[in-house]
Amino acid sequence: MYVTLGRAEPIAPVTTETPGPVRPFPLERVNDTKTREFGAICRIFTKVEGGHSIGSGVLITPRHVLTCAHVIRPQQNPDMVMSITVFVAPNGPADTKNGIKADGWAVKPGWSPRCCRSDDDDLGIIRLSKPVTTGVWPIVPFDPRRLVTKAGYLAGYRAVQADPEAHYMYRSRGVIKGSMSINWCQGKQLLWPNWPSIDQRTRLVWHELDTDPVMSGGPMWSFFDKQRVLWGLHAGDIDGKNKKAILLSQKVVVQIREWVSKGLPRLPGRL
Repeated sequence: MYVTLGRAEPIAPVTTETPGPVRPFPLERVNDTKTREFGAICRIFTKVEGGHSIGSGVLITPRHVLTCAHVIRPQQNPDMVMSITVFVAPNGPADTKNGIKADGWAVKPGWSPRCCRSDDDDLGIIRLSKPVTTGVWPIVPFDPRRLVTKAGYLAGYRAVQADPEAHYMYRSRGVIKGSMSINWCQGKQLLWPNWPSIDQRTRLVWHELDTDPVMSGGPMWSFFDKQRVLWGLHAGDIDGKNKKAILLSQKVVVQIREWVSKGLPRLPGRL
C-alpha cells in the first residue's frame, strides 16, 4: 500500500538529459511508476451524476494535487460532481484499490466549462482527505523565457482500447514551441494565434508533444541547468499537432499558494 501517514519527502530532481537537438518520442508506457521521477503523478477519478471522468494530476504537497479545472468539473456534467478519488502513481488495475477521497477542491476564478475563451484559466486543485508520503513535486522558480525550443516532457494516464479506464501511466517528449492565446471559439473550432516566445505574462504554452485526452492535468517539465523543473500542466489538444499547457507563472503560483495556505471549502457542497 503506497498511502501512509507521516512526512512526505520532495522528489529528488533528475540531473541528466541527453544533449543536442530535441528528439521527440511518442507516448510510451512507464514501467515503474513508483520511482522518484514519476511517484507524484496521479490518476484522478471524478464521479459526476450519470457517469464519471478520468484525468491526470501531480502532487505538489502531501495533501494537494494540481490538475486542470476540466478534470475536476468534466464536460459530462460539470455542475454535478459527486466525488473525486485520487490514485497516486498506480500501475495497472490492481493498484487502484487504494484511492484517496478528496475532501475539497477548487477551480481558478474566471474558468468556465462552457466557454473555451477561458481555457487559459483551466487550473484547479484537489485536497486529499489524508496525506501521502510517497513524495511530492514542489514548484520552484524558473525563467519561462528559456522554455522556447527546449525539450518538454509530459506524463499522465492514457485510455486505450484494451484499457479504456486508463490504468497505466505513459510519458512523451517533444518541442516547446512558444505561447498561444484563444481569441475565438465556436463548438470545437478555435482561433488561436501563437508566438515563438514565452514570458511571465504567458498563460498558455504551445507545444507539440504526443498526448492523450486523459493526460489533461498531467505535469510538464523541462531541464534547467540539469535540474528537472515542473513548469506547467498539459491542458488539451488543439488540432492533433498543436497542444496547449497552463504555464505555472508567478501569478499562477500566487493563486496556488493562496489555495494551499488559506484552505479550501470542505465537502459536501458544490465549489
